Amino acid sequence: MQARKSKNEESPTRNTAMPKTNRPDVLFEESQRLHENLIVRVALPASCLAAMGIALTVTLAQGKASPWTIGLICVVGLGFPLLFSMMTMRTTVGVDRLRVRSVVWYAREIPNSTITSATALRYNPLLDCGGWGLRLSPKYGMVFNVSGERGVHVTYNAPDGKEKSMLIGSRHDEELAAAIRIAAGLDDASLEHDRAS
Repeated sequence: MQARKSKNEESPTRNTAMPKTNRPDVLFEESQRLHENLIVRVALPASCLAAMGIALTVTLAQGKASPWTIGLICVVGLGFPLLFSMMTMRTTVGVDRLRVRSVVWYAREIPNSTITSATALRYNPLLDCGGWGLRLSPKYGMVFNVSGERGVHVTYNAPDGKEKSMLIGSRHDEELAAAIRIAAGLDDASLEHDRAS
């Protein structure tokens, strides 16, 4: 396809904001950590520390405070937010398929030949998707996001013949949509772009 040949020609003029990849079989790659979400960065550690304080208080008040119990409460209370915040969502647009892996390690792979559209847009994570993470939205289908309000709405033909859709949150939504369109061989003129403010 002519669109796929252009990926080698675009390297010198590629937008520097686009996540770079050194792999020849990958057009776009982006990793987003859960700690980029302000709610996770502030609320999760605060709630874990509060729960740890309550657990320690109850344990000490009951007189059952062994060093192992106190140590376990501290490890869980401090370790859980750290582990949770390091979880990563990874989006990869390869020459043959689009792959999205959520922070909970659930992944979806879609052959590029089945993709029918890729539209960069702004959405409301709370109203449209019920928050961040791996979600199921009546408006966008399966949603993969960790923070922000920008993403790419992708429609594709499932193996059963039905058209399905998914939303991929991205800090580089325009670049991701362009990479998907190039990989899928879609005509840019037939695609709508919604950058509603």
